[in-house]
Amino acid sequence: MTEKQLKKLGFKKERYECKKPKEKFYYYSLDIEDVTLLTKQCSDEIKDDSGWSVGFFDSVKFDYADYKQLKKLIKSLKKNVLY
Repeated sequence: MTEKQLKKLGFKKERYECKKPKEKFYYYSLDIEDVTLLTKQCSDEIKDDSGWSVGFFDSVKFDYADYKQLKKLIKSLKKNVLY
């Protein structure tokens, strides 16, 4: 998945900067009520722009690298929120 596709789905760029050791990178996140989706990689781990994938915060068992599949998941999560 590309950064453009992540942005189209509503993901926000989260920047991280640390002075010691000097590190700078970013990742993407999307909050849907109490569920947070995060990119599985940070910008410093991506070799080309099509290498992004997404999973649930605090879980390593799910990995969404396909744009259409992730779009369906997000739609389902938003549709089934209990108010």
